[in-house]
Amino acid sequence: QATTRPLDKLTLSAGLSWQVDRHDIGVFPAVRDYGDSLLVNAAVHYDLNKNTRVWLRSENLTDEEYEYAIGFPALRLGVYGGIRLKF
Repeated sequence: QATTRPLDKLTLSAGLSWQVDRHDIGVFPAVRDYGDSLLVNAAVHYDLNKNTRVWLRSENLTDEEYEYAIGFPALRLGVYGGIRLKF
């Protein structure tokens, strides 16, 4: 994960997760060999003032299909955003 602040109120983040030659064993005799996968995530947030932040986050930017374990597929491309208020 890498994070930078190009402006005082702006923060950018990006991360990579690379899985190589992973194997999973389920209920015998289920064995699955997974290919390589590269997951890319990114986020940005901007502080409008000391009490208000707008943010946007994306997960699995490459929209890669993969499973954490047999029968448990991971989510595809996801984009989330919002406003955080402090009181």
